[in-house]
Amino acid sequence: MVELEADAYDLSGLNIMVVDDSMFMLKLMEAMLKALGVRRVKCIDEPTDVFVQLERHNVHLLITDIMMSPIDGIELTKTIRSWGGEKVPFTPIFALSGLTDQENVMRAAQAGVHEVLAKPISPRSLYERIHRTIEHPADFIQSDTYFGPDRRVTNAGPRSAERRRTEPDDVIFF
Repeated sequence: MVELEADAYDLSGLNIMVVDDSMFMLKLMEAMLKALGVRRVKCIDEPTDVFVQLERHNVHLLITDIMMSPIDGIELTKTIRSWGGEKVPFTPIFALSGLTDQENVMRAAQAGVHEVLAKPISPRSLYERIHRTIEHPADFIQSDTYFGPDRRVTNAGPRSAERRRTEPDDVIFF
């Protein structure tokens, strides 16, 4: 088991689905999640199988590779976000990618992912993202062109008397 801080979450009750067309990455992610204490990891190597599995299982977190075929992680996320029903569209989604330049990160964010994780990923980094998602669940927003987690993050800097007024840089868009 990966050594974490004393106040670490018990992740054993989570159902996590990992979608990647690389068997190596599926095995690596499964081992990493199990080392973090996750007992139920569903690995899927065919992106088109995700939709059937989401209907059958209560998934708390979906981790998908961005570069897959025939459906990439961006299209998979968009389809999940537009899904009918009560739970599936609100499933937290993490995207894995070796391409973490601004353009690819923005494409993933615009599709509705919660987090973009750069490959290679460490167990600590994965845990910290899961922890943040549990600690600070995102509100979901809907517009004509987007449904997904709210990308606006308030600046949590010092709160002195002179900083109490709202400034244009107090809101950051992901």
